Amino acid sequence: MLRKLGTLGKLGMSRSGSGIITPNSLFSNGEQGVWYDPSNIRTGTSEYAVHDGTTTNYFYTPDSEASSVTGDITVFWTGKLESVNPSDVRMLVSKADVPSSQYSYSLFQQVNTGQLTFTTTGDGSTFRGANSTVSLASVGITANTRVWLYVQRVASTGITKFFYSFNGTTYTQLGADVSTTAGNIFNSTEPLTVGIRYIGGLYPFTGKTYGAKVFAGIGIDGTPVVDFDPTRYVAGNSTFTASTGEVWTLTNNARIESDDSQYSMYQDSTGTTPVNKVEQPVGLVLDKSKGFVLGPELVVNGDFSSSDGWTIRDGWTIANGVANATNTSSYLFRNNSELTVNTLYRLTYTISNYVSGSVRSGMGSLLALSEGIVRSANGTYTEYIRRTTDDDEEDYIGFKGTGFTGSIDNFSIREISENYAYQSTSTKRPVLSARVNMLTYTEDFSNGFGQEEE
Repeated sequence: MLRKLGTLGKLGMSRSGSGIITPNSLFSNGEQGVWYDPSNIRTGTSEYAVHDGTTTNYFYTPDSEASSVTGDITVFWTGKLESVNPSDVRMLVSKADVPSSQYSYSLFQQVNTGQLTFTTTGDGSTFRGANSTVSLASVGITANTRVWLYVQRVASTGITKFFYSFNGTTYTQLGADVSTTAGNIFNSTEPLTVGIRYIGGLYPFTGKTYGAKVFAGIGIDGTPVVDFDPTRYVAGNSTFTASTGEVWTLTNNARIESDDSQYSMYQDSTGTTPVNKVEQPVGLVLDKSKGFVLGPELVVNGDFSSSDGWTIRDGWTIANGVANATNTSSYLFRNNSELTVNTLYRLTYTISNYVSGSVRSGMGSLLALSEGIVRSANGTYTEYIRRTTDDDEEDYIGFKGTGFTGSIDNFSIREISENYAYQSTSTKRPVLSARVNMLTYTEDFSNGFGQEEE
């Protein structure tokens, strides 16, 4: 009888005598071909664009007549802001470039004031900026909570109004009307971007975008001329087509995820950067066929409801349900003897109240706690870590700071109780391809490769 190897297909994984697949490295057996079900890239609904604060990962559509609104305009955005009072400008929607005097319009978070700003020009370079008269925080908008925002400007008067909503149905004006110089908007040749200003990148946004629209008129009740709708994205592609006809491109490692999504392929072996389109390397593959089953929770008191069991070094405290760090370069850790060798674990935790420095997490010796991925921003993080040695001296789990000031919460470690494959050496990782066999250097599978005979 022939039995397909689930969604993992042929992954350079070894098999025990019982026929059970056991973890091994991609290509570890000298095999140069791997393949998998392309639906493994992502599953889930309620798609949103991820903005990681870098200048290379963003979304754009080329200049078009539709996006070149010159009269009355309304720009809409909905998503989650990582900060309601950022220390730098955070661009939401933009059709502008300053150096080339091709500035049409931009909607963004203002630096340090917590205000929303809408800027236009009439000549490509002379700014007509409007700041909301109250901050986002003053009306109850908080970080990492979905909000609906839009701005409208009347060309004949220059009057600009900002609006917000907590449910996408009932909108309230954000402060008072703002007067700017009247006049039409300059018709630039710049692309329309989401999460950054112009190709090349300035003022990258950090957070999530669930949608963005541009209307050639006042208000959001009409039909948009441009519609950035992540739900139209198909996993594995680098572009998607909007309902209004324009094509949106995901640059470099820009990605679209889901509220309930679970990636099964990552570009690195620690599960930091998901594979979300073709021509990206594959360093870790999880088995989606079993539904991403996780083992029991291995962190006791990971919600920091008390300090029981935690070893607290200089600069760390535990209070009010979080672990707090103040300019620390030391450790917060606890013993855990349940970790087993040659096992993959999913590690998650949340950073909040970030001020400065960085922090890492891990398992094993105290030295190993300082070898995790460097984190230096608020957010919830997931990593995949393998226990590679079995030593009583290496039973610690926890965190190591480097001048870190911030808070840690919701620390979790759970075993990946499924099949998986990984490749720690970046130069040996396969690359996801648009070819029939999906990955470069793959063989012709007409010979039944990827099936096991019993």
